[in-house]
This record gives sequence, C-alpha cells and structure tokens, in this order.
Amino acid sequence: MKYYRNGPAIGLFSAALIGSQISLMQALAQAQWSHFAHMIIAVAMLGFGVSGTWLALAGSSLLKRAAIWVPLGMAAAAAALTLAPFLAALPGIGFDMMELFITGGSPLKLVFTYLAFFMPFFFGALAIGLAFAATPERIGALYAWNLAGSALGGPITLLLLTFISASQAGAFLALVAWAAAGIAGLLQRKQVAGVLLGLVCLVGLIRPPQFQPSVYKDLSRALDMPDRMVKGPFPSPYGEVHVVESPALRYAPALSLKFRGTPPSAPVVFVNGNQYGVLLPPKDPGNQHITDATPAGLAYALKKPHRVLVLRAGAGVAVTHALAHDSREIIAVESHPIVRGMAAANTALHANGDKVKWVAGTSRAWLSKKAAAHEANGYDLIVLPAVGGFGGDSGLRALEEDYTLTVEAISEMWSRLNPGGMISAVAWIDYPPRASLRLAALLADVLVRQGLNNPRKHVVILRNWAQMVVVISRNSFQPEQVESAVTFADRLGFDLVGDNLEPTATKAQSYHNLDDDTLVVGLRKILAQKQSQLARKYPFAIFSPSDNRPYFKHFLTLQHWQAYRDLFLENQSPFVEIGLPTLILTFLQIAAISLILIALPLLRLRRVARGFGKPLFYFLAVGCGFMFWEIIMIQRFILYWGHPLMAVAGVIAVLLLGMGAGSLYSSRLKNFRVQACRVNAVLAGLLFAYILILPAFFKLTIGFPLTLRALLGGLILLPPAFLMGFPFPLGLRWVEEPNRARIAWAWGLDGFASVVSASGATILAVVFGFTAPLAMAVAAYGLAALMAGTGARPTSRCGRIRDSQ
Repeated sequence: MKYYRNGPAIGLFSAALIGSQISLMQALAQAQWSHFAHMIIAVAMLGFGVSGTWLALAGSSLLKRAAIWVPLGMAAAAAALTLAPFLAALPGIGFDMMELFITGGSPLKLVFTYLAFFMPFFFGALAIGLAFAATPERIGALYAWNLAGSALGGPITLLLLTFISASQAGAFLALVAWAAAGIAGLLQRKQVAGVLLGLVCLVGLIRPPQFQPSVYKDLSRALDMPDRMVKGPFPSPYGEVHVVESPALRYAPALSLKFRGTPPSAPVVFVNGNQYGVLLPPKDPGNQHITDATPAGLAYALKKPHRVLVLRAGAGVAVTHALAHDSREIIAVESHPIVRGMAAANTALHANGDKVKWVAGTSRAWLSKKAAAHEANGYDLIVLPAVGGFGGDSGLRALEEDYTLTVEAISEMWSRLNPGGMISAVAWIDYPPRASLRLAALLADVLVRQGLNNPRKHVVILRNWAQMVVVISRNSFQPEQVESAVTFADRLGFDLVGDNLEPTATKAQSYHNLDDDTLVVGLRKILAQKQSQLARKYPFAIFSPSDNRPYFKHFLTLQHWQAYRDLFLENQSPFVEIGLPTLILTFLQIAAISLILIALPLLRLRRVARGFGKPLFYFLAVGCGFMFWEIIMIQRFILYWGHPLMAVAGVIAVLLLGMGAGSLYSSRLKNFRVQACRVNAVLAGLLFAYILILPAFFKLTIGFPLTLRALLGGLILLPPAFLMGFPFPLGLRWVEEPNRARIAWAWGLDGFASVVSASGATILAVVFGFTAPLAMAVAAYGLAALMAGTGARPTSRCGRIRDSQ
C-alpha cells in the first residue's frame, strides 16, 4: 500500500463516517422524538471496538492482503451506510419508541436497529485499523489524516443539511466513503465486489432511503386530514420543516367553553414531525384575538404591556397576540431560520406588523446580551412558549435539554423586567399533574430567590379544562389587577387559584371540576412556599430544573420506582414517561451486545492477559473518562451553541483535533508509565477545574455572536482535548513492552468502556445532573493515574517509578 493514497483516502473516509453519525441523528430526530446522540455514538464506538477484537484475532491473515482488504472494507462500509437506513425502516422491523410501550412492541426491533447501524462503523474501523497496522512507519501521519478528516466531517455535514435532507446527506456521504475506497486503490485493483458495492451507493443516492415519521407524531396525524396541502420538506440542520394546510386544521388551543366565535383555519408548521406553531391569518377588525379566549389572555387582562419579549416565538402566535393589543414594540426570538422567515413574513401581514423585531438566536443568548440591547426600560411582558401538549406529552421528550425553563433562565428574565413587568407561562394540564406543577414550582422558586417579602402577592394562577397559566410580576399585584383577573376568569369561565384570589374555598373549581384535587392542592402548597415539602412526598419529580439538570420534562424519581414498575406492567407508562425507560433499555441492550462482541472474544487471548490487572483498570478508566466527558460536553454546549447537532459536530471536531495533536506529541515521550501517571493526574485536576469554571464562562460569553461563541467554545475545549490524546497511546506503549499481544486487550477494553459509558453518562445526567458524570470523568482519570503510578514497589510519587516497571 502506498502512503500517498492512504493518507487522503483515510481523511476523506473518516469525514464521511463522522458525517454519517450527524445525518443519522437528524434522521432519527425526524422519525422519533429524540436525536439519540448517545445511541449513535455508542453504536459507532461498538463498531470500532469490535473491529479491534477482529484485528486481534485474525489480524495476521488480514494483514497479508491489506492492500485488498483496506479499500474493500471502505467500500463495504459505504454500502452499509446506504443499506442501514433501508433496513432500519423496513415494515415490521424498524422500531418505534412509542410502540415499544403502547403496543408492547418487541425490544428486539431496537437490537436490530443497533446492528443495522453498527455494520458501517465496523467495516470502516476495520479498514482504518488495517491501514494503520499495514504501514506502522507512517502511523503518525495516517492518524493525523484520520483525525483531521473526522474533525471536518461534522461541520461539512451541517452545511449539507442546510441544502438537502438527512436521508440525502446520508446517501451522499456513503458515496463519498466509496470514493475514498477508490482513492485507496479499489478501482486500480479492479475488484468486482467493490464496484458492485459502489453501485449500491449510487442507487442509494438516486433514491435515498426515507425514515417515515412515527404514526404517533403530530405530522403523521396532520397528513391524515381531508383536503390537506403540504409544503416542504424544507431542509435545515435546525430541523426539517413541513407546512400543512387543511380546512379541518383549526386553531383552538384550550378555548373557553363560552367562546362563540369560529376558530380560524391556519397553516400548521412542523419541525422534525413535531408541531412547532401556527401561522395565524390577520384577524377581522373588531374581533378579538383567538388567544384572548384562552388562559394565555390573562397577562393582557392584568396590564396593557407596551414592550413585549416573546421567547422561542415559533410561528408567531404570541407575537400576533401582542400586536392585537397594540403593543408598541415586540421582540420575537426564534432560532430556526426557516420558521423565523415564515413567521416574519406572516406577522408583516397583520396590522402594525412593523412593530415586530425578529431576532435570530436562542432565548438564553438574547437574555444574556448587554443591557444596551434591551434598553433601560426593560420589558413589560415576557412570554414563554407553552409547555407540553393536550393531555400531556407522554414523556416523549423527557431526554430533551430545555435551557429556557431553568432557574437561571427565569432569573435572567426577571432581571430584564421593568418595575411593573410580568412573565407569563402556559402549561397544558397533564394527568397525573407533572409539567403544570413543575412550571408553577419553578416560577415560585424564582420569586423566593429574589428575596420578596410576600411572594404570593406577585403571582396569579388561572386554569380551565385543558391549560393553566402562571403570571408573575416584579411588583405586587394591585387590588385593581386582582379584580381584573377575577373579571377575566368569570367572563370566560376560568378558575383562579390562590388564597388571595379565591373568594371561597371552592372557587378554584367553580367552573371546571377535576377528577381529584391533586393539581389544586399542589398549586396551593406552592403558593404557600411549601414546594419543598410537596416535592419530597409527590410521586413525580417537580423540583425546579437548573442548567446543571435542564430536563424539565423528566419526572421519574428513584424513590418511587415500584409505582412506576406497576404502571409499566399495566401498560400505563406511555401516559407518564417513556424517555428514561427507553434510555435504560438502550443501555442494557448495547452493553450486552458489546459484552458479546468485544469482551467475550478477547477471552481467547486470556493467556497473554495474565498479570494484566492494572492495565485492565487503566484502559477501562480511560475509556469511561473520555466518553463521560464527551457526552456531557455535548449536552452542556447545547446551551452555548444553541442546537443539539451544532453541539455534537462542534464538540466532536474540537475533541478529535485536540486529541490528535496530543497523541502525536505523546510519541516523543519516554518513560511511558511515568508520563501516563502524570498526564492522567493533571487531566483529572483540569477537568475538576472545568466543572467549576464552565458555568461562569457560559454566563459571561453566551451573549456574544454565534461566530465568536463557536471560536471561544473551541478554544476552551482544546486544553483537555489535547491532554486526552495522551493516555491511550501511552498506555499502549506501556503494555506493549512486556507483551505486544496485550494491545488487543487494551483496544477491546477501551472500546467496551466507551460503548457502555455513552448511554451511562446520559442516564447519570438525567437522574443526577451533569455534575455527576463529570465527577465520574475526574474519578476515572484519577484511577488511571493511580493504576499507572503504582507498581511492584509502592510509592506516592509518579516520578519515582522505575522504567522497568
């Protein structure tokens, strides 16, 4: 094999492999309710781990014909990238997240999905590993090509997703992978099998596979409407957009039962198959806005706001509501560029539409801008997006990070209010109450943190048959405002909650009686500042989310697992939450697969593993430490960079670049065990420092433009990434000295740890917050330092270890 061919080929091929992970995440987000980043990363690591095991067991025979197997392996990976989506979408085989819990669908469908996505990464890693093993004198340069290509794959794929769909991007990347096989020598050797595999990729590009959205997604139901018209799909890395119009699609969100008008028919906007908003047409002069007949109209009944901020404005319903009340200035913040463009064009058609300023970006980025951007007067009203869906959303989005509904976010909004300003938040009432109680608890918690003498005088809660609204004010609500709230509630048949608003003990259910009083009693306890007592006894998690644990829609708690078990056995779990159970199922299944495909085959080499105790724990620790750090950085940088795919592509790119530089530099070091001990100890200390400084860094710079944030985020990720490039190659050189065959064990153990940790880190983050897995990363690298630093002769200093050890 020739280096001048293999270097560029490996770079191009690595870019295609990483890019395929990004496109698969986007495709799964469109078909299911999550991007499943942890699953895709774990499956990719599974492919790399199993390929290491195969190289260990059959490497000598493969190396003899490496010039053939390297390009053929690349071509096989390319064809597998094309076929995997087809296989995963086959009727009766492809998995549906809701189906697993509603109809008792077979978990084996999820296993089949893993295996379908596993094959391209297995063949790809096998080809790369063979190329490294066949040209050891060039391994440093080849590794540089590998990491450079991998780092570029994510950003390039994000650019592709701006113009083509995730399915088309995946098919194109498969053809790129096959082109890399051609550069590596596939075509020169006239391999018929390789050419046939290329034809598979070409067919996939001409007719790319389509992930059909789950039948339970909003878009699927909308497509069943009579006389419907569909615009789109419009591709975007922020999510694929569809617009559906039908005379049967009318906007009537939790309308008052006293409403006598006609709900308007309006185009509905969907992003990745989920309803994202409605493009309301201009209302007829003299008619009230449709939202005035819903709980969301309360804020405008309490006070006429002149300056309104609408966060996560979506298609602009709340913006048109503010226009209907003649607000003088309306700022609408929306991150999705296509939806923002549609909404801006629609609001311009409304009366006084020129009063609206549409802002590109996330809510947190806008709130964190310097005070000059908000003007000295602040806002009269800040409107939050509605939480949940009709009847609750079944916990489908329990794994989504929501940085708009955290204590830190609401506190920032509070600081942007003028003296009489208000924050209005709507939640769909769910049964049993979860999101509704959590929203009230979150806003009440912020009031308490402001040091107010009587927080309950700053809050009004109102509900009807389907929705609840919580309005908090910087000033105490005045008697005339309370009277306005009572008048608004009586006129529309809504129920007020709160001892300062209920004339009688039964006023909270005078219009809409609930099956039980759980919601009303819970809201009263929250208003009485007893939310801590309520949270301890309540069977669901309703504590206030934070930036360290931003999972607003995750409600399961460890204390009440027996009650959840009974719900699962009774097929009632879809009405509570299926996000975390799916995550745990994913973890157990993929851990079992990695045990079977990675760990057990290595037992055939158990003779060479005698006396391998410390290296065993060393490589397990290094694999866990890196993956814990990578997964949590992706989740943390969703806040900083504004979108999951941006975070995945950016974090992976920076980590790979930094690790590549660190790995190359590590080749200059001697005294491998000594250096491994020192580097891991320094890395553990650095990661601990990052746990402390990252929140402050985000708070200080999140208001900067996105381009500058991308640069600063990359720079702050580089130091730990550079050090993370040292432990694995130093460990390999440590175990290679006494027995070269032990490298296979090291490769397999690191791969096994990485696979298990990808899902494990997400579970820890959801249940305990980001600090827990980050602390595990610190402990893992500390353990690695300990394993490298302790030898036959105990010593407390790494530098005293003898080279012979």
